[in-house]
Parts: sequence; structure tokens; C-alpha cells
Amino acid sequence: MDGNVNNEYMIGKRATMAANKINEQRGWVQSMAKREWNIDEITNACIEALKEMDSFDFNTYEAKLKAKGYGVNVMRDSIGKVRSYSIKKGNSTYKSTLLGHKRSLTPSRLRATWEKIHQDKSIHAQTMVPKKAQTVTRSAASVTAKVTQLKQQSSPKQMPLHPTMSEPMKQQPVMVHHDIEWNGRNYAVDIPEKADDVLMKETVLPDDVLWSTLTDVQHTALLLFANYVDAATEISESCGGGGNAPESGWGRKEDEDDIAWAYRCAQKAFGMHIRRSRGIHW
Repeated sequence: MDGNVNNEYMIGKRATMAANKINEQRGWVQSMAKREWNIDEITNACIEALKEMDSFDFNTYEAKLKAKGYGVNVMRDSIGKVRSYSIKKGNSTYKSTLLGHKRSLTPSRLRATWEKIHQDKSIHAQTMVPKKAQTVTRSAASVTAKVTQLKQQSSPKQMPLHPTMSEPMKQQPVMVHHDIEWNGRNYAVDIPEKADDVLMKETVLPDDVLWSTLTDVQHTALLLFANYVDAATEISESCGGGGNAPESGWGRKEDEDDIAWAYRCAQKAFGMHIRRSRGIHW
């Protein structure tokens, strides 16, 4: 690098920098540009696979992607539920968290994406039918929810658990699942959707960073949210950060809700990726 020999410190980042420099000098396509093209191509293939499915089934989805020439690596838990998957194109592998719009192709959101695609197709088909023949198509989940609501409203004889008060039904938050691989380990992070939206929106990349990317900062914030403080610190330091590592006792407050905690994790992750004051020796 600039006439000097690199040691093994941050060798992965340095190798990427060297490759990009050679690409620039020779007028080749930069790796990041090719990566974005591949992600767009795979995303389109995933959407087409979902469009071709009459009913949602992950095994069918996987088979259709393989038929299109892609490799699919699926990770399941002990009961067989799909926790994560990645798609291979050539020598490159892309996690489902990188695909789609706002992680719409991750295992936790894949069924909802399929339902939306086919709902949109149904609405489009209705516009081709004469007005008198139009029908309203709803998903089975929405119909079931509506029937349940009507039953609850029309059941005055049902007695509450306590004579003087009725217990309201608590709506469970929609959860977003992230799989973060770091240093040979996999960290599973489940975060409420609203908190995830806040965290992704508030996470920004500091100026004058060494090798940090926005994804690195987001992963740091997610790990902090799930209380993987050591892993979050390792990521920030490996990218040349460490300017504002979590101090002893830093963590979630007892009265802190998910949204406020997500804001704090995003701010802390930003500080952790600020360039360290000491020099880097090449």
C-alpha cells in the first residue's frame, strides 16, 4: 500500500482496498458496483419465484430459485423452522437480509411478501372485470381476524375473568429477525419491527472512518440492542473505531421502552465507529 508492505492487521479490509485500487487503475468494474448488480438480479429472481407460487411454501420457493441456477443455503432451528437463508451466485453469497425492500425477503417477512404480491395481482385482475361482476378478495388471515372480531363483539354472554373488569387483548408486536455472523460465530437478534425501523433510520456512518460501512454500524447497533456488547465492540474495533466504546454499567434502563432503547443503541454505535485518535501503522 503506497509502496509499503502490509502486516496481518485488518488484512480483510486492506485486501479489499487494494483490489478496489487495482480496479480503479485498470478501469474494471468495482466490486461494490458488481455486488449491487448481483443483489438486484437475485432480488428480481426471488420476486419472480414468489409470483409463480399458487400457495406459499418455502421448499417450493427454494426449488424455484435452484431451478433458476442459484445455490440456496438454508439454516433451520431444532423444530425445522427456517431461521435464515442465503443465495449463491457464482463465487459470491448474499444473505436474505440484503435482498428486497426493507428486508422483505427475509424468512420472517417472506410469507407477507408473497401475500402482498398475490393480493396486488388480484386487485389488478379485478380492474379487468365489469363493475357488476367485481368481487373482493381478502387473505385467509384477514378474514379469520374479522370473524374473530365479530364473534367477540356479539358474545355478551361470555363472562370476563373478573366480575368487575374485562381483560383487553394484547397485540403482540411484529418481530424482525437478524442473523449476524462475526468471527466464526452467529448472533441471532430479534427486534420489534417499530424499534428496528427506528434503529435503521437513526444509524449513520461517522465522517472520516477507516473501514467501517453503514452495515457495520447497523450490526453494531443491533448487537447492542440484544446485549451482545462484546461482539459489538469487536466489530467496531476491527473497523478502526473504538472512539466511544460502552463504559462499565452501560445498558438498558429498567423503564426504557424498545423505541428509546433503539435510539440509544444507534447513537452508541455511531460513537463506537468514530476513528480512534492513535495512528494506524502500515
